[in-house]
Amino acid sequence: SLETPIGEEERRRFREAAERAERQRLDLSDGRNLSRSKLSKTTNASFSVVARAMEISLARRGYRTWLSGTDIYDSIRSRTKRSPETEGFLAPELYYVIDVVGVKARSSNRRFVARSFPLKSLDEVPAQLALGRPVIAGALVQDTWFKSTIVKSGVIDLDPKAHLQGGVMCALVGWDPMHQIAKILLPWPTWGKSGMGTITRRALDAYLDRSGLRSVEPVLKQPIPFKRHAP
Repeated sequence: SLETPIGEEERRRFREAAERAERQRLDLSDGRNLSRSKLSKTTNASFSVVARAMEISLARRGYRTWLSGTDIYDSIRSRTKRSPETEGFLAPELYYVIDVVGVKARSSNRRFVARSFPLKSLDEVPAQLALGRPVIAGALVQDTWFKSTIVKSGVIDLDPKAHLQGGVMCALVGWDPMHQIAKILLPWPTWGKSGMGTITRRALDAYLDRSGLRSVEPVLKQPIPFKRHAP
C-alpha cells in the first residue's frame, strides 16, 4: 500500500505540539508547584524569591513545604554582623546560608539546605529545569520594568535606553527553547502575575549576573550526630 504523505498543516501541528510539550517539560511554575503565600514587599523580598525557588523544587519532587525568606535574612545578618537592608549582602554569603545553614520551614523547626550548583552559562539552564531545579541569580533592575504596560504584562526585553534602578535576586523557573524566552520570578507581588513574568534571552544576557547562576535542589537538613567520647 502507498503511504499517505503528511501535509504541511499536519506537520505544523506536530511541530507546535512538540514545541508545546518541550515548554511544559521545562516549566516548573505550574500552579501545583507555587507557594500559597505572596512574595514579601519588605527589604528581604529577594530572600523570599530564593525560598520560593526552593519550594518549587521540593514540590516538583512531591514534597510540600513553605520556607521562610525572613529566616535567610536573619541568618545572613547573624553571620555577617551587617544589615542586608542597609549594607547589602554578597552572593557567597547567601549561598553559604542556603547550602550550609539551611532555610527554616515556616510551620516547623525543620531546615532545608539548597544544595545549590553553579552554572557556567545560561545554556545550562534548560537542563537544570528539566531536572526540576530552578535557577537563582542576581538581576540588574531597570527603570522601564516599572512602566505600567510592563508591570501589567510582565514581559521584559532589552532596552538600551533604560536606566539602572538597583539589583534583586530572581529565579528562572521556565524556558521556551524555540523563542529563547525564560519565565522569571521577581520579588514584587503586584508585578506581572504575582511576581511572575517572562524575559528574552538578550535581556538575560544584559541584566542577569551570569557569573552567579545557581540551580537549587533542596533536601531536609540532617542533624549532626552526637558522638560520645570515651572516658
